[in-house]
Parts: sequence; C-alpha cells; structure tokens
Amino acid sequence: MAYQPKFARGKKRVSPFFVLLGVIVVPISLALTVVLLGKMVQSVGRPKAAAQTAPENMAIMEQFDGFVSAKMDAARDALTAAQASEGVSETTVPVREKVIIEIPDDAQVAPEPNPECYGQADDPSSLQWLLDEAAFLLDGQALYFSTDAELFEGSLVNYYLDDTIFAITWKEVHDGSVYTFSEVKVNHPSQFRRHLAGGEYGSATQFYTTEMAESVNAVVASSGDFYNFRSFGIIVYQGQVRKVEGTYAETCY
Repeated sequence: MAYQPKFARGKKRVSPFFVLLGVIVVPISLALTVVLLGKMVQSVGRPKAAAQTAPENMAIMEQFDGFVSAKMDAARDALTAAQASEGVSETTVPVREKVIIEIPDDAQVAPEPNPECYGQADDPSSLQWLLDEAAFLLDGQALYFSTDAELFEGSLVNYYLDDTIFAITWKEVHDGSVYTFSEVKVNHPSQFRRHLAGGEYGSATQFYTTEMAESVNAVVASSGDFYNFRSFGIIVYQGQVRKVEGTYAETCY
C-alpha cells in the first residue's frame, strides 16, 4: 500500500482500554509522582524521628483522594458511554401500511368505524397535519379540499382517518349558495356501498339518511332518490335490470 501522510490517514476508533488508560492511569501516576516528590523534599534535612511521626496536616491526602475519586467516576462514565455506543443500532421511523378490507357483495353492514378516528376543526389551516397523515392513502392524488378554504360561517370541517378510509367534509359559499363537499378515499372498491331503505329493493319503508347510515356503519353517507316512487327511467340494482321506461328519461340508479 502506498505511503500516506499522517494527516491523510483514516481515523480509527479509540478502544475503551485506551480511554481508561488516559483518564485514570496517567493522571493518577502524575499525582503520585507529585506526592512522592513532596515527601522527599520534606524529609531532606529532618531528623529520622520526624519521618516516623504521622503528618499533622492531612489536607493534601484528602485532596488526593478526591482527585482519584473524580477521575474514577469520569472513567466509569466514559466507559459506559463507549459501550453503549457500540450496542446502539440505527432506528427507522415506522411506515404506515395500507390495510385492505373487502366487504362481501351481499353484506348489509360494514365493519364498525373507530370512534377515535373522527375529528372536527373550525380552521382549515390547522389541518395540514391531517393531509400529511393521509398521504399513504392518497398515493399522490390531489384533493379539492385546501387548508386555504373559506368555510361557511359557523360550520366545521369533519374528518375521519384510519388505515382503510380517509374522509373529509366541509361547507363553502359560492355565488350566494352554500355547498357541502365530501372527499372520500378508500382502499378497496367494495367499501363504496349503496344501501336501500329497508335493506331490499322494492321496500315501502322510508328512513332518514342519518338513520340508514348509522344502521350500516357508514363513515360518510349521502341521500339518494326515491326510486320506488318514479314511474319512468331505467333502474339496475345488484347487476339486475329492475325497470325500463325510457319515455321521459333514461336514468340508471
């Protein structure tokens, strides 16, 4: 291998042993040397009896003990940090995955929504976090809803977000009229359902839309038309043609 100057060589990781050596052994050795030299200076020119008596001032020994204890604590902390850094693995932010729920064609009731996933806001500009959270469901699709939307006075933005559905509903004023908007994103087409009053075609029972939506666990529901009270048009339900009358209109329900 070609020669490399010292400043061009790659840095190597310092072993915890050398950290211990530099933090404890070297300072303690220097301290012991200073103490021994001090004792030698004190003993020169004194009678031998003085060397056999205990020193009256123990301050220097107490300082030395404190110095050693501090260095031991620092070395222990350094070793603990070095060992911890060796065992630390890289952490990754969990990616939210889609959950596919397929509802059978003959099912009348959908899975029950999570009440904790509903929310409201009176300021659209505060919902950027919601759009960010729903990005995994939107797959890059743009929404008509905007954080700059001007709501109808006194109205709220209602939303729902779980692993399979994102729905957001709000009201705006356009040309002097109030419009209700809803945008819904589902993971599977079977989550987009149609429910007839009474649960079957031809039923004479009538219900409010809110009652029907609650009975089938709908997250968002929109009222339809009174198909059973029309004598014209084309009606197809569950893949079967129920009525064909094209005199006045051609409508597929």
